[in-house]
Amino acid sequence: MRHLLPVLGLLGACKTEPVSAVIDHVPRVEVVAVTAPPPSLDRTLLSTLSAARDATLTPMVPGVVLQRPVQAGDRVRKGDPILVLDDREARANLLAARAARQDAEAVLAEARAQAGRVRTLGDGASKAQQDSAGVAVERASAAVDAARAQEQLAAVTVDRMTLSAPFDGEVAWIAPEVGESVGGGLPAARVVDATDSRVVVGLLQDEVGPASTAEATFEIVAGSRRVPATLAWVSPAADPRTLDWRAELTVPGHPFPPGTPVQVVLHLPLDLADGVLPPQAVTDGSVWRLDGTTVSQAPVMVVGEVRQGLLVTGLPVGTEVVRYHAEPLADGDEVVRVEPP
Repeated sequence: MRHLLPVLGLLGACKTEPVSAVIDHVPRVEVVAVTAPPPSLDRTLLSTLSAARDATLTPMVPGVVLQRPVQAGDRVRKGDPILVLDDREARANLLAARAARQDAEAVLAEARAQAGRVRTLGDGASKAQQDSAGVAVERASAAVDAARAQEQLAAVTVDRMTLSAPFDGEVAWIAPEVGESVGGGLPAARVVDATDSRVVVGLLQDEVGPASTAEATFEIVAGSRRVPATLAWVSPAADPRTLDWRAELTVPGHPFPPGTPVQVVLHLPLDLADGVLPPQAVTDGSVWRLDGTTVSQAPVMVVGEVRQGLLVTGLPVGTEVVRYHAEPLADGDEVVRVEPP
């Protein structure tokens, strides 16, 4: 009998845990279902429409306008004169530069002749005479090079006294009237290529992949009018300041005047996404999938982000996953579903 007493004492010390306490140890989880993704990712960007080609015409030197054969809004062909400036002073400078170049060439010819005479003396010419003749030729040759450069610059200046259209287009604006002076290096007129327009925007990393750019479509919106645009070019790297990829869009025709503020609407199909989940449900590329009252870890791939949440693949629409859990989970754990506070 005395042997049974310790055993009975031990049995008395073991208390059965209430059922409510066992339930308290079952992890409580908030659950969310995978929702259908939107048909496309739409993003609106702000930009300014500009001409596909845009040239500002600037005289090299000041001048007075002698002729202005066009007005703002006129169509022009490549090479058509836009402004003709008084070139009398420029031509005088060209003649002076030409004369200076001819004088320099004459000096060079004489220096070379003198060097030739020194060489004919052979040993009879001193080293000083030989060195002097060589230096004279080098200096004369350098002077000719400088004179030719000045003549070329003067010739270009004469040519630039007539400002011509660099391509077929339209005169966007033209500043001076006949008889007015134009400052050297100051804009005098502007010609734009009105056949196409362009818009520059910044794209995000998810929007510049080969598949994304191939499937993306763009619209240009100004007021109530919408026109399509085509992606023409994307920079090879992101801007280190903005982390955006610079993209250029081509707009057929001339729907709005250059300088018009526009909205650029990007439509990116989301065919690769199976559904949308809140960011809290995804951890390290996986989710806790709910099957009845048990959970199991399932891999998931995030392929993008929209306003509703993360775009994912690997889970069909309607699949229930754990959105939040306060306690650690393991595959096969029983859980209790609770409503979010």
